[in-house]
Amino acid sequence: MTKLSSKTVKNFVDRSMGFPIVLPEAELRQVAGHWAAVFNQNRVAAATFRALFEAHVRYSGAQIQFIRGEMGLTQGGLAALMGLDSHVQVSRWEKKRRELAGISPIHEANLRLVMRSHLGLKTFSIQEHLKLLAGGIKDPRGPLVVDATG
Repeated sequence: MTKLSSKTVKNFVDRSMGFPIVLPEAELRQVAGHWAAVFNQNRVAAATFRALFEAHVRYSGAQIQFIRGEMGLTQGGLAALMGLDSHVQVSRWEKKRRELAGISPIHEANLRLVMRSHLGLKTFSIQEHLKLLAGGIKDPRGPLVVDATG
């Protein structure tokens, strides 16, 4: 029986969500001569969803698709929750993949309200919502840092 080599690395960049995230610490194991990250995919996905909700950055198409998937929604289901007439706009955003989705401030605010509800958060910051409506969010600067240790 072959013993697997393992090591812990800091600031590991993972792309399995469809966009890069940084795990502050990750265990890697060597399998068939290649190093592979070992982590609980469900825990990392949940932490990524929360990190996207808390991040004050504009979303890429891949991130919107990930958000929708984590909520278990179709494009039409997300559109309905956001007050859109059909799935077409959600599809356009998601097709941007790695590029910024081009989501308007009002739709950004609505998406974050849907995410807030999914997370079961009861509190609501009027100031934060007004900031979103005014377009007061930034373009992303590098990969999203996700702490999935909790």
